[in-house]
Amino acid sequence: MKFNDYIFIFKFLPIILFMLLPRTSQANSLFTYEETPTENTNSPIIYELQTYNDNKIVARIVRKNSSHIKEDDNTCLDTYLSLRTIYPDGKVVPIDIKLNIQDFNFCVGTGHNPLTISSVKNDFLLVTYTEATDLNNAYTYSAWGMIIDLNGRTYG
Repeated sequence: MKFNDYIFIFKFLPIILFMLLPRTSQANSLFTYEETPTENTNSPIIYELQTYNDNKIVARIVRKNSSHIKEDDNTCLDTYLSLRTIYPDGKVVPIDIKLNIQDFNFCVGTGHNPLTISSVKNDFLLVTYTEATDLNNAYTYSAWGMIIDLNGRTYG
């Protein structure tokens, strides 16, 4: 082969490789969701995400609670559970639930978060929290849990 033959091959090699490589189509999408303003003017923050096998995502939204006094290294949040279920088609279903649990569950500090959420099955969340009969006595604290469906109904 002559030098000009090599130039011809290198010139068209990327095109040939592109034609031979398997083609995959991957749909990229972008959506925007504007959070509804509340009486708390602090910015909403995505605190945690839960994912499901059917590609939906549940985002927990929190806002710092300015009216609650900050104690120690804890930051207190609004005392309700704010969830946004994001479906694969871009639909967002907002849920705001007053849980009727003690307020300290909504205060987070270094290595400390009494309220946790885990995805369960397709349309349920397990919410664990702490109850205390005496806030000044750590021995009276006990763990509790409830199930919440993605429509906002609580069980337990």
